[in-house]
Amino acid sequence: TLWRQALRNFSSVSVREKESVEYLTENGSPIKIEHVLDPTLLLESKDLLEVEANNITELSHETYIVLYILPSEHTQEIIDYVRDLSEKLGVPIRNVSWDKDVEIPDIEALGCDLGPSEFLTYIKNSCYVVTNSFHGMVFASLYHRRFTAFQRQANDFRQINLVRLLGLENRLLPTDGFKTYSELKDPFDIEVDWTRVDERRRKEAQHSVSFLKRSILDGNTAH
Repeated sequence: TLWRQALRNFSSVSVREKESVEYLTENGSPIKIEHVLDPTLLLESKDLLEVEANNITELSHETYIVLYILPSEHTQEIIDYVRDLSEKLGVPIRNVSWDKDVEIPDIEALGCDLGPSEFLTYIKNSCYVVTNSFHGMVFASLYHRRFTAFQRQANDFRQINLVRLLGLENRLLPTDGFKTYSELKDPFDIEVDWTRVDERRRKEAQHSVSFLKRSILDGNTAH
């Protein structure tokens, strides 16, 4: 097939999901396919300091929940959850989603006016994160912010593989939400051992960085 022929032009190929490794390998990839992490998972929170915004420092003096969601059939369920959590904690919601993705009465969508710097700073200074976004989960974990994540769809391997990698499976709720799964515990009530989370991520990150270095050098010695 065309993609098999195209792969012969590469000396190294990596993909971000193990399922993709299996698919390409089982379907006759002419070269070895490597599994690597999303680039954001190769970072530490200190690496983000130069990116973070310094023009919204007042957020550090406010306690709030960050809401960041992408279009989903289960948007209303997520909204109900974050409203309940806001009432429970007595703190406001800061919705960093785009208004075209989610409109919530009485809660302004800030996403259209935020760049990467502001987005990161909102998450960093929050007391909790509610999201259905892979990168929302990633940055919450990098900043050691507990989060509740909702699957966008039943087989969202990016989300599933992320929580498996970090050992945070109990923070990802199925598409039907925790209210219809009486055996599941609300992630808000579950504490996190961030030291262990970081250890798991760094171990996998080392493999990914090693692959990148080998691929760049392509067997040659650096000069």
